[in-house]
Amino acid sequence: MDLIERSIKIIEENQSEAGSYVASPNFSQYGYCWFRDGSFTAHAMQKAGKKESAEKFIRWGLNVLKRYRHSLEEAAFGPRSDLSILLPTRYTLDGFVSEDDWTNAQSDGYGTFLWIVAENPQLLDESDLEICDLCAKYLEGVWEIPCYDVWEEFPTMIHT
Repeated sequence: MDLIERSIKIIEENQSEAGSYVASPNFSQYGYCWFRDGSFTAHAMQKAGKKESAEKFIRWGLNVLKRYRHSLEEAAFGPRSDLSILLPTRYTLDGFVSEDDWTNAQSDGYGTFLWIVAENPQLLDESDLEICDLCAKYLEGVWEIPCYDVWEEFPTMIHT
């Protein structure tokens, strides 16, 4: 088995029933799904011909956004001041907010998720389009709020 085949097998074996991709099955702090990481994984799986895996992740992400619609609305249309209005950086594999002590102040994953969704318009129904539009409004509203970068190192800077 070559490296690509082995990598695909590992990803498939660790994709949750709900559709999320675990960041790391071997490190407890990474037993979650990030929109950023999952979106890039879904893209790679599509390129590898594993369309169903990618579609399952996209459906998981859309369901998460719909579940937390009220949070998207509050952040998109409410007062915008600091990190506290940002949606979570990571979710449980079932798509729920984790209550542990983790820095939830990275907005880039939501934009990355919208990218992978836009690459797959055939999957979307009207409610999906509505939640994606709301997510885009959320990003329009929070992009100027300083937040943590990819490695959670610089919370006072503005990042993509």
